[in-house]
Amino acid sequence: MKVTGRGWWLAGLIVATAAGAEEPGAVNPCPFTAAQVKKALGEQHGEGEVLEPIPGVATRSCRYLGKQGSLRINVTAHSPASAAALRKTLGMAYRGTTPVPGDADGALFQMQADIGTCALHYFRGNVQYEVRLMRCREPADLARAKLLQLPRP
Repeated sequence: MKVTGRGWWLAGLIVATAAGAEEPGAVNPCPFTAAQVKKALGEQHGEGEVLEPIPGVATRSCRYLGKQGSLRINVTAHSPASAAALRKTLGMAYRGTTPVPGDADGALFQMQADIGTCALHYFRGNVQYEVRLMRCREPADLARAKLLQLPRP
């Protein structure tokens, strides 16, 4: 992993900090290998690049660059109380989300065809993950299936 510039932040990203939350640097924002990304998405991507955090923001980000687009991961560590509250309202925070049936983490899939992205949103413990495919051109069912093939941290 290498650290690069701040990049750009997605509108509507939840950033919540609370007492007792894990330090943002303690959570790996690049949880996948390039091989895992290729296997799930069907195309080669580089190794994850940790994006430089914005001061005062609890979210850490990573991107995997590919020729046809990129995969971006946003990771936010929350306190137990904050995580519990956010789990209940996660669907309201992102427009156009649909629950993934039977998902153990209660994941939500989001298709934003108007801006060409799709994402999977879920919690693991007190850590919130947004796994976003930039230049998402596939039909929603195929895009969701690809994102679900990525291992969960």
